[in-house]
Amino acid sequence: MYKHRNLVSLLLADFIFSISGGILWTYATINAYTLGGNFLEIVFVDALPGMCYILSRIWGSISDFYQRKKPFMVLGFLLGGIALSLTGFSKNVSELLLVILVINFLYAIASPSFYAALGLEKGGMAFGLVQLVGELGYSIGAYLVGPISANLGNIITYAIASLLTCISSITIMIGYKERERKIRIKEGLGEWIKTSILFRLRAKKEFKSLLAAMFISWISGYWVS
Repeated sequence: MYKHRNLVSLLLADFIFSISGGILWTYATINAYTLGGNFLEIVFVDALPGMCYILSRIWGSISDFYQRKKPFMVLGFLLGGIALSLTGFSKNVSELLLVILVINFLYAIASPSFYAALGLEKGGMAFGLVQLVGELGYSIGAYLVGPISANLGNIITYAIASLLTCISSITIMIGYKERERKIRIKEGLGEWIKTSILFRLRAKKEFKSLLAAMFISWISGYWVS
């Protein structure tokens, strides 16, 4: 009953969030340069935030334990969007990097629940669609950076990205219908997330091989970037 509605709300939320991402990540490196950052610091602005997602493993386990997706998606995107509004007040590259790190730590709350929720809808088709709308949204955001920053300035540029992220959170809040719990987990929460801290992966051998291949390919891709 809710499948179509859920899928549409997730895709719409990702499209809006990706426009925000296109604005943020295109402008942040430019902003780092205008703040006097050297090449190493500018690279850090783009590279270090990815480390924040190491905590997504834990957040994903907590989400699985409670079998809830919506609260994590809404909270992660909303808090990340609010933090994003502070980026424009950075006076140097260190402050800019610190705020961006905080933003990504908060996004890591939402990310695993978002992709898990997406997989519950149309499976592989849903992942293909989210890739499509995500890249489209990012391209629009990146294209808009020039006129927005030139005409409205630094603070407003980040404020618009912040507003879009908050709207994506609200889209999920209104449009996504949480599914009922199906499995009762006998372990306690502490024991359940312990495997996440120790990085024991509950997955088939083939999936582990796929993750290893993806890890290597992403390293090569970002090296070129």
